[in-house]
Amino acid sequence: MNRSGRIFIGLLCALTLSAVVGCADLASDHTPSMLEVEMAYVPHRVVDADGKPLLRYRILKPSTIEPGRKYPLILFLHGAGERGEDNFKQLTYGAAELLQYTRSQPAFVVIPQCPVGVWWDGKNRLKSESPPEGVVAPMQQVIALVDRIIAQQPIDRSRVYITGMSMGGFGTFTYVAARPDLFAAALPICGGGNPEWASRYHATAFWITHGRADPWVSVNESRDMVKSMAAAGVDVRYTEFPEVGHDAWTPTYASTGVLNWMFSQRRGVEQSADSRAQSAATR
Repeated sequence: MNRSGRIFIGLLCALTLSAVVGCADLASDHTPSMLEVEMAYVPHRVVDADGKPLLRYRILKPSTIEPGRKYPLILFLHGAGERGEDNFKQLTYGAAELLQYTRSQPAFVVIPQCPVGVWWDGKNRLKSESPPEGVVAPMQQVIALVDRIIAQQPIDRSRVYITGMSMGGFGTFTYVAARPDLFAAALPICGGGNPEWASRYHATAFWITHGRADPWVSVNESRDMVKSMAAAGVDVRYTEFPEVGHDAWTPTYASTGVLNWMFSQRRGVEQSADSRAQSAATR
């Protein structure tokens, strides 16, 4: 991948990225129903020696796995409102769009569920919350789960991606910083991170999106990350939606351009300018 530090900035309308990336969005196509989504993403748990759940997650696999073929893997981190223990709420946003996209671009998608009271990395930014007794951040379990899936399934190790929204946007920045060797591309939405981590992102291509009118997570969170990453020479794109509030994930995941961009990224493979311009123990 080119690490020139070039910033790709788009100031776009609320419902489409097509003006910048030159491709159709998904809104005109059939969006899978919640029932379809629930059936497609199979529930699993990571448990300890006593059978106590350590992590709940859903996984989507290609409908047909061809012998000898390797597939991309997407790790999706949900927002704070989808935390819990039902292993279902994390499918509320983003899962349908990823299901639809992977029908034509087969991939594995893993969607863990974060427990109530903590964030993906444990640093709860909601001061009114305190974690229930015994609840810890799932970061270690999630990363270990991704490593196991890569080892056990036909995953293309050069095409492991991460995306997340709101709390999951913060988690995306954190997880890439924690494992700079793992992800080919990152798509953090309406989140933020530590600008001092910028030097850890050189092996990962980023496309960051945020709503300018976001009342919950200041757009400056993303702007600050873009600024520091560009200064560090990281390959980063940034799209800011002028009239969008916190729901920057809807126009982002509705864009085949963003998802095409993400799926075009490969670790250890130099991307051409044209390619860059086209673009986003278990049981």
